[in-house]
Amino acid sequence: MGFEKYDDETYHSDFGMIEGRRCVLVFNPTMFTGERKSRNELIQKAKEYLEEENNALLKPKKSRNETKVRDRIDKNLEKMKVVKFVDYELKPTVVNVDGKEVKSFHIDILTNTDKVKENIKKAERTDGLWAIITNICSKEDDINGFTAAKLISSYRDKNQVEEAFKNVKSFINVHPFRVWTPTHVRAHYTICVLSYLLNVTVTNKLREYDIEDITSTHKAYEKLKRYEIGDIEVKGTKHAGKKIIDPNMISDNIIDLLKLFKCECLITNKYLKLIKIGGGSQ
Repeated sequence: MGFEKYDDETYHSDFGMIEGRRCVLVFNPTMFTGERKSRNELIQKAKEYLEEENNALLKPKKSRNETKVRDRIDKNLEKMKVVKFVDYELKPTVVNVDGKEVKSFHIDILTNTDKVKENIKKAERTDGLWAIITNICSKEDDINGFTAAKLISSYRDKNQVEEAFKNVKSFINVHPFRVWTPTHVRAHYTICVLSYLLNVTVTNKLREYDIEDITSTHKAYEKLKRYEIGDIEVKGTKHAGKKIIDPNMISDNIIDLLKLFKCECLITNKYLKLIKIGGGSQ
């Protein structure tokens, strides 16, 4: 109720201008189901963890300190991000260990208290919801009509760009750059875009041709990485040079990969001599 359909996964409600910002509330049914399921799974994991703690408390080697036990449990529940949805009580108990009485605790798991129920109910109110907040500062700036549907479409386009940059970082070792000037920003952007384009090209080529043991760009890069050019020096002399691995040791699938991109010349003597590297093939 109160939402308009964008597609089967997206429904939106335009809140208009709020405190100088344009706000659109979006509801995703799949996200709604996923968040509910994820929360229930976290609660179940928290229960299992508390049961493990209970078993450990039944076999203490020495008397347990309540503050330390509680701090450890709270810290772990916090890490699991479930501290609001599970509660417990520590009840003192005495355990017989090798004929000696040792002070310990028993954990009573509380999942149906009013506090827990209220926290779960409060969290459920935002399940499946996310918001788009633009930097439009007045109604006059919105005259050209950024409809809710257009804002959703633009946001998805932005996500595609961000995913592309994440993809680039997964296969090219580019260190973080601190750039501010237009020239440096364009240079960094160009490197990333060209890298992404090359990666997509490699992906498409590998889909067209079946090369044994090379089913992805990641495997292609890993195999090619093994055949790096090494520096060779003669100890005690000034003689030094660069040499590629013996081409006879290069596997057939690597040769096929080079041929696929018309790069087989890279391991020939003729080419390597041009760049003063030895070890190529005829």
